[in-house]
Amino acid sequence: MDWRSFSFILFYVKSLKVLGLSFRWLGSWKNFLALGVRRARTQEGEFSPLAELLFEHRRGKATDPRDRIFGLMGLSAEREEMSTANYTRAGYTASIASVFTDATIDILRRSGNLDILGLVGSVRPGRPEDLPSWVPDYGIPQGPHPITKRGMLYTSSKKRQVSVKFAAGGHFQHSFVIDGRALVIPALIIGEIHELAECCGGQPDDDVGVQNGLGKVILAYASKGLQDQVEGINTSLSWERFARRYIGTSPVYKPTGESMQDTFLMTYYEGQAENITDEIRAVNTIERFAITVWRILTLGFGCTWLPVAMPLAAIAGFVVWISRPVWSFLGYPSVSTLERYADMTKDAIDRRPCITKNGLVGLAPPDSVPGDRLALLQGGRVPVVLRQDVDGYRLIGEAYVHGAMYGEMFDDQKAAKIRIK
Repeated sequence: MDWRSFSFILFYVKSLKVLGLSFRWLGSWKNFLALGVRRARTQEGEFSPLAELLFEHRRGKATDPRDRIFGLMGLSAEREEMSTANYTRAGYTASIASVFTDATIDILRRSGNLDILGLVGSVRPGRPEDLPSWVPDYGIPQGPHPITKRGMLYTSSKKRQVSVKFAAGGHFQHSFVIDGRALVIPALIIGEIHELAECCGGQPDDDVGVQNGLGKVILAYASKGLQDQVEGINTSLSWERFARRYIGTSPVYKPTGESMQDTFLMTYYEGQAENITDEIRAVNTIERFAITVWRILTLGFGCTWLPVAMPLAAIAGFVVWISRPVWSFLGYPSVSTLERYADMTKDAIDRRPCITKNGLVGLAPPDSVPGDRLALLQGGRVPVVLRQDVDGYRLIGEAYVHGAMYGEMFDDQKAAKIRIK
C-alpha cells in the first residue's frame, strides 16, 4: 500500500471516530497523520529545521532509535548540509548515544538557540548509559509540550492572541563549549528547590499495540482514558493543597508584587495568560468547586484505585454538571470557555509546582527533588532544573519560574560558566 492510500484510510477512520472511540487517544495514528501532513508539505517545497521536526514528532517512535534522527533528516531544511556530518556518514555503525549527541550539538550550532534542550525529559528504562544528561533521548516518546514552545498568549475571551517568546536567559546569543561529553555554558543559579507538590500522573506511552485484537485495544484505550482523568483530578487536588498553604503564609509574591494567588494561577497557565483577568478567576472558582467536591468524597486524601475512583469521579462530575444552571445564572463562564482554559493547562499537570528557598514559585519536571537548582542559561528561553554532581551538574529538564521568564532575573555580569554532564 502506498503512503497516499494509507493516509487516506487514517483520515477516514478519524472522520468516523470508529466505534465512538475518541481519536485523541490513538497515539500512533496521530503520529502517522502528522508525518503524512509534513511529507505533503515537503513535496510542495516547504522544509523545516530538524529541531522543529523533532519537536513536532516528539511522540513518535522508531524500531531503530537512530531513525528518529535519520528518518526526519530527509524532511529537514538542513538535509544537504547534514549529509556530510560525521555521524551521518557513519550511519548505523555509530552508536545511538553518538548519533543523538552529535545531532544535538549540530542543532545547537545551526539554530543559534538552546530550544532543543526542551526535549530533555524524564529518564526512562532503556536510555543509553553514555548519553549526556543534556542530550534528549530521541528514541522514546517525549513528555508534555515543551515550555520553550509556549509562545501564544491568550489576552481576552475574544480569542485575541499575541505572539511572545520567552527570554529567561536574556536576549543574548548563546555561547557554549563542548568539553568531552560536557556542555559548558554561562549560567545564573537563581534558587534551590525547597518543596514540590506531588505529581499523581506522569508521561506513560500513549500507544497500545493492535496485535491482540480490536476489542483489547478499545479496552486498553478506555482504561487509559479513565486513568488519566483520575490522575488529573488527584494532581489538581495536590496542587490546590500546596498553593493554599503558601498563599496563607505569604500573600504577596516579592519578585513581581502580585498576590500569591495570582502568582499560582499564572504558573498554572505556564505564563500563557498575559495577566489574571476576572474570567480566569471565575474559571478557577469553578475548578476549585470541582476539587472541593472530590476532596469531600475522598476524605481529603484523593483516590487512585480505579474501581473506587471512577464511581467517585462520576459522582463529582454529576454534582458539577447539575450545578451548571447556577453557575450560568451567576454569570460564570460557559462550558466552551472552561474547555479552552483546560486546553491551556493540559500539559501543566505533568509537571510539579515548586517553591525555592528564596521564595520563587514555578513548575519543575516530575523527576525534580528538593535541593535541585533552578538556573538561567545565557541565551536560553526558559529556566532549567539542574542537579549537583561530582564535577558539575546534570540537566533534569526545563522549568517555568514566575517573574523570570522574560529576562527579569538574568544578569550576565553575575553569570558563570558551568559544566552540564
